[in-house]
Amino acid sequence: TEQGWRINRFHGGARSREPNEYANLIGEVWHIGCREIERGRVNLGELDPITFKQLTTRKTEWNDTGKLRIQSKETMRISGLKSPDRADALLGCIVCGPEMNGAITGHTISRTARTPFTTPIVGGFNKF
Repeated sequence: TEQGWRINRFHGGARSREPNEYANLIGEVWHIGCREIERGRVNLGELDPITFKQLTTRKTEWNDTGKLRIQSKETMRISGLKSPDRADALLGCIVCGPEMNGAITGHTISRTARTPFTTPIVGGFNKF
């Protein structure tokens, strides 16, 4: 913000865009982001060991009403796992950027000149 960038705040505990399916917004982001990676629509390249561990150790849970959520950071801490801040940020970029703000859509991509930034598959993530 100090450098003039408009920063959107993200609150993982906020209501999901799909409240019948997800318990909260962070659960939705993790499930959609991981699905995008699994389906090959996002290529992460070679990840550093910390980010890889964060992406692969957080568990899926269901709340009392059967909605999907992810393991809380408190539960992770009790289990000896550190907060998955890098994974949160990475999945947030994958999901929140194009899907939640409407800035990038299939229509935008199809009417824009083809560059590495307009292809439907994102790649080029490097080691941190």
